[in-house]
Amino acid sequence: MNIDEIEAGPKLNALIARKVMRLPGVTWAHCVHDPDGCKPYVAHDGEASACSYRYAGKLPVYVAHCVCEFGNDDDIKVDGHLVHCYEPVDDYSGKMDIAWEIVEEMVNEGSCPALLYDDNGHWTLSEEGMQNMPESDGPQEIATVFFIEADMWYDTAPLAICHTALKQETLK
Repeated sequence: MNIDEIEAGPKLNALIARKVMRLPGVTWAHCVHDPDGCKPYVAHDGEASACSYRYAGKLPVYVAHCVCEFGNDDDIKVDGHLVHCYEPVDDYSGKMDIAWEIVEEMVNEGSCPALLYDDNGHWTLSEEGMQNMPESDGPQEIATVFFIEADMWYDTAPLAICHTALKQETLK
């Protein structure tokens, strides 16, 4: 699978949730709309007909909070969890504030990523470069040089973050 060929959207968000953010129980569910907004509905038979709300498509979900201990033996389970355990995966590839959580996760794991813009509508996230060592903890002047290959630029910052993070995970 060529990571760069995966467009922004549910498939990329599911991969990020599973491989980068390491969210538990990532799977696919039908998305339904009720008066309270979008809710995941995990259909055990692949159909949304058991749901009384309007079918809107499939989306990735993860086990946000396990409530299986409160369920009955005859409750519908998917991958060992009640359908009520699941929440939708965030839109990592479409929203910058959510994509930034990936950068924070990378930093927590010891990476030192830099988000760069080329003044021509393209973004990249890179650790390939060098800079002088800071001499103290406070703000100071530094010189930075980055090495960016042509195929490392993306049309949006969230897409640059997602693709770079997935590529790093495949190298581990």
